[in-house]
Amino acid sequence: MNFVSRNKLIFLILLITLIKGIIWSYATPLFQAPDEQVHYATVQYYAEPDGYEPNSYDFPLEKTDMFNLHTQNLSPELMNFLDKTQFEKVRFNKENTMDFHRSSIDGNYEGEIRKNTSSRFVERYPAWVIHYWAPYYQAVAGIENLAGNWSIIERVTLERFFQ
Repeated sequence: MNFVSRNKLIFLILLITLIKGIIWSYATPLFQAPDEQVHYATVQYYAEPDGYEPNSYDFPLEKTDMFNLHTQNLSPELMNFLDKTQFEKVRFNKENTMDFHRSSIDGNYEGEIRKNTSSRFVERYPAWVIHYWAPYYQAVAGIENLAGNWSIIERVTLERFFQ
C-alpha cells in the first residue's frame, strides 16, 4: 500500500490513459485510422517469438507507399483482415465504414476473420520499424502474445485500450 500512496500520480495517469484508450477504441472502428495497420504491424514484430525466422529477407520496404496497402509489409493475418473489411475503401473516407456482415461463401466476413489461422507475423523481412518509444510496443506485444489464440478482432480491440 505504501507503493500505491507514494505513486498516486502515476496510477492516475495510467487510469486516465486506459479510459482514453477504451473511449477511442469504441469511437473509432478497427483500423479506421489511416496508419493504424502500420502500428499494429510493429506490435506484431515485437511479439515475434525468440528465434522467429521469416521466409525471406527480400521485402522492398523502401518502395512502401502508405496509400497502397499491397506495398506494405504486413502479416498474412492482418492483410486478410484488411482485405475482408475493405480497408482501402474506408480509410480516408468518413462516409464509408467497414462492413463485417457482407455476404461471403461461409455467411459473413466476420466469421471468416475470426476463423482465420494465417500467421500473425510478417513472412518477409525487413519488418516495419516505427521510431517511437519501444517500451510501448513491447508492452502491447506482451498483450498480443498473451491473447495469441484469440482472433485478430479481439486482440486489436484489447490492445487499443492501452493507446
